[in-house]
Parts: sequence; structure tokens; C-alpha cells
Amino acid sequence: MDKGSFMKITFITNHYYPEISIASNRMQDLINYFKLKGYEVSLIDLSERGKVLKDRIKESGVYRIIPNFLKVIYRFYEDIKIIRRIKNTNISNFNNSVIYISLPPIFLTIFVRYFNDNNILVAEYRDVVYRSELIRKENGYLVAILMNYFDKKYIKYYKGFVFLNENIKKHYSLFLAERNEKINNGLINYNWFVKGNIPKKSYSTKGSNVITIVYAGSFYGSRVPFEIFNYFENQIKLKIFFKIYGKMTSDIKGRIKMMKLDYIKIKIFNFLPRDELIDVISKSSANLLITHKYGSEYAIPGKLFDYIGARRPIIAFSNDPLVRKIIKDYNLGICLNRNIDEISLTETKYLGEYLANINRKKIISNVVNKFSYNYRMQVLEKYLVNLRNMG
Repeated sequence: MDKGSFMKITFITNHYYPEISIASNRMQDLINYFKLKGYEVSLIDLSERGKVLKDRIKESGVYRIIPNFLKVIYRFYEDIKIIRRIKNTNISNFNNSVIYISLPPIFLTIFVRYFNDNNILVAEYRDVVYRSELIRKENGYLVAILMNYFDKKYIKYYKGFVFLNENIKKHYSLFLAERNEKINNGLINYNWFVKGNIPKKSYSTKGSNVITIVYAGSFYGSRVPFEIFNYFENQIKLKIFFKIYGKMTSDIKGRIKMMKLDYIKIKIFNFLPRDELIDVISKSSANLLITHKYGSEYAIPGKLFDYIGARRPIIAFSNDPLVRKIIKDYNLGICLNRNIDEISLTETKYLGEYLANINRKKIISNVVNKFSYNYRMQVLEKYLVNLRNMG
């Protein structure tokens, strides 16, 4: 590769270390890869250091009783702080760069006027924010109208697009018809599993009589486990030890501890850093994936890719088409209806039989390689180099 034609790349994000999140991990991985490859890498970090306070407000229970219009105002207040940090950034230091912008759409647009024709602007779309379900439940119509306006007005300035999955790309291809050619030539680049500490071969739990299922992630909104735990207790009726590594409100934690269970046991642990978590999920019998009941059809949970890297079977409860497709196409495990009442007796019987032999199962290597850190990075690198060479 001719690095002389592509030596500078600047990443702009509102999720970065020490924040623990999939978006933060993704950006750290991107920066580390391009640095190791010899590129001149810069970072404009707009991450919200006040996020801890926001989490405390939510956990206190106060956030749940605030009217929706006040939540919208609160979100705008947080967004204004990010805009101020953008204005205080000396953009001139990053001229002649590929500018890789991983921000919500409304912030993607603000950066456009700060750069010149010597920059190659690339927009990363991690999600679709103004879909109807979230408009009604969270953001409000005002936010949707603003994001719609900004996207259509400024999208023409971007020379490249990176989408985290097919559905996000399809949405923008239809929504931004005037940029259809460039969007259709945009890159679909999934998340990846953590590059360090991945086992070279599948860890075997063969011979163990204990079924241990790990859940890594947070419980909130419609992604809560109560009915799923009751389903395992009342329908599956196998001795299962659930290990939960993630964040949740004290109310959710209390409700889990108060559940009356005979067959299953649940233990809640603190959220672990990625490099420590991979050791836990690679030694489980299986790993649990739960998506929201609505509004997440454009997203693929980042933990799914770490689960793939761990090479252990995945037990998923999801109606999201992309999640169901990946699990089915690559034979990663079982994906059941997110609405527990709609799971058939046949599916329940099959899950019970599958779990009874779970310690003999594993994910095959060629599937793991497709979602590896090195493979996904190489795909992105090639795309960015081509954009830079085309000018």
C-alpha cells in the first residue's frame, strides 16, 4: 500500500475512553489500528464527561417521572455542551486529512463548515435516530424534524459513508435520494470482537453438568430480563446458573433479587472491561442476548460480536431481522421471539434439548474470522485509502 497518498486521518467522536461502551471501544480500536499501521492519527474527543451525573439521575428514579418534554430539553442541554466543545476545537490543525466523523447526525452537520476541499469527510452512521418508534417514545417530533433538516442540508459535503449494517444503509439510501450514488457505494462495516485474549480454539465445557449462561450488558427500557428468567424457570426447568455483568438501576437489581426461583440461580457482577469480560464469556456454556421489544431493528448489539469471538453458543431473544439473520445464517445458536408469550411449545422443547447438550457445542472458526478485528479493520482501511486516492 502507498501510504504517501494517505498519511493523515482525524477521528471525531463523542464516545471515548474512559467511557465503557461499544461506541467507545469501537473508536479506541480504530485509532489503535491506524496508529500501528503507520498513519498520522489525530483525535477530536467530544465525549461527555458529565455522563456520570446523568446516570445517577436516571438511577435515582427521578428521571422516570420527568415529563417527556423536559427530557427533550435536558437532551438539548447536553447537545449544546457538545456544540460548544466543537466551536472551541482548532480545526485548522487537521487540514489535508481524512476526517472520520462518528457522531449523531445533528453533530455530523455542524463540522462541515469548518473544513475545506483538502479534507475528505467521511460520516459514520451508527444508528437511525429519527425512526417513528423512538420519536414517539424518546426524542419527540421536534428532534426528529431538526435531524431530518440537518441531514438533508449537509449530507452533500460528505465524500464517504460508513454504516454499521445493511438496514442503516438502506434507510439512508431511501431518505437521502440526492446522494444515492455515494451512499450506495458506502461501506457496510460491522462491529468486531475484541482483538486481545480471544481463544485460539473453542473452550470446551464438555463433561460439565453445570449450565452457565452469561449476559454481558445493561438492563434498561424494554431490555429487561424478568419475563425471560421466568420463562427459563417455568418452561425450560433445567438447572441454570445465570451470570450478569452489566449496569442496571437499583430498582431492576432489586426486582431480580426478589424473584422466587427454584431451577435457576442468578448472580449479578460489576461491569467488566472488555479484555476481562472475554475470558468470562469464552468459558460459559452459552451467552445470552436480549434486544428491545421495539425500535432496535436498525441496530446489531455490539456484544453479539464479542460473543462470536468467544466461540460459545448464543441464546437470543430478539425480533430484530438482522440479529435473527446473523444467528441463523452462521449457526451461532438459537434466536427466540422477544415476546415470550409468542414462543411455541415446539420452540420451547427444542431449546430445552439444545441446552441439555449445550456443553458439547461451539461456533466454528471460519465464522469467527469474518467478524474479527483484523478483517474488519482491513476492509475499512482499504475503503478510506481509495477515497483519499480519488480525492
